[in-house]
Amino acid sequence: MRQAVIVIHGIGEQRPMSTLRGFVDAVIPDPQVEGRVKFHSKPDRMSESFELRKLQSLQTRSAPITDFYEYYWAYHMEGTRISHVLSWLKDLLFRAPNNVPPRLRAIWALSWTVLVLFVLTSAGLIVPTEHLPQAISGNERLIAWIGSAVLVPALQFFVLGYVGDAARYLSPKPGNISVRQKIRADGIRLLRQLHSTGHYDRIIVVGHSLGSVIAYDVLYHYWQEVNTKIGRPLKPEQGALKELEKLGRSLNGPASPKDIELFQQAQWALWRSQRKLGVPWLISDLITLGSPLVHAEMLLASSKAELRERQTERELPTCPPLADEGKYSYTVHYEVQNQPRSAYVLHHSALFAATRWTNLYYPGDFVGGPLAPVFGPGIRDVRVDCGLMGYTPLS
Repeated sequence: MRQAVIVIHGIGEQRPMSTLRGFVDAVIPDPQVEGRVKFHSKPDRMSESFELRKLQSLQTRSAPITDFYEYYWAYHMEGTRISHVLSWLKDLLFRAPNNVPPRLRAIWALSWTVLVLFVLTSAGLIVPTEHLPQAISGNERLIAWIGSAVLVPALQFFVLGYVGDAARYLSPKPGNISVRQKIRADGIRLLRQLHSTGHYDRIIVVGHSLGSVIAYDVLYHYWQEVNTKIGRPLKPEQGALKELEKLGRSLNGPASPKDIELFQQAQWALWRSQRKLGVPWLISDLITLGSPLVHAEMLLASSKAELRERQTERELPTCPPLADEGKYSYTVHYEVQNQPRSAYVLHHSALFAATRWTNLYYPGDFVGGPLAPVFGPGIRDVRVDCGLMGYTPLS
């Protein structure tokens, strides 16, 4: 068996390969033989960028050969302007408090406080502008000038280099559509290439921060390309699908670790069954790290009600998938050897019927958090209190 892992980096002025090298170094154990390397750096023939390499782990008794790829999208964000950020922040700030996720209400209120104080100060309503020269000494003016010379560029770098990435990708406005399209199209192209090589039996996708949102989008759109491409088996065996649907119906609320374990075992069985059915889908796992999808009601919709509506309409996939009469599939008919046959095909939003979703977060993180309450109780939320060194997505 041979597998591939795609790592999708988060926001910021990311350097190519920096996220991938840190991730691979963390998840691959140190070699027991002195002088042996953890991994080899090889040409990345899946990418058209000369900045990227493929990192390949060595085969062991417990793990197959694994090729690690980085999906590098940061260069698409060139040309971000303050207007992109302000337009996005305006949409986030000008909403009713009850449409702000509880974990973000303190930040939302603080942002409004800072904004109001800035406006009042600029208008001279707190400290009259005619008193400012007398209130500030020469040394204080020098310190303020030096501080401004340092802080303003630093603030501009942070806003454009970090907040700007989120603003442009998460805001579907005309000025951002081209960037969103390129990022998604390149991600889907990478998945197509990995599938078409015939080298891999399994693909795992890992998304960090904003990269987890990109992973979610890319997987969903690629799933819609291949979910109906079944073979024409004479006797299709689809007991795994019935078992998963049965377990999915039992996940009506917060699930216990045992329930999630059983559900993910059934997802794995269905993934294997889909391969036998001829569906060209190799992605067995999505792993999200510090994912802002926890704030989907604010980032992907205008309210919690709209988010639920889009999920119910199957525009945004959930885990377990939305079911009609308890089923994630519909029937297709075909002929084999002049005999009529039928099989069940997973519907266009049933991505997480055959793909497990594991989410890592740490307490106190304003960006990430548990995703099961937002995208479904079939997600395995893993609370991390002391870093990621002890966790491997390959197990």
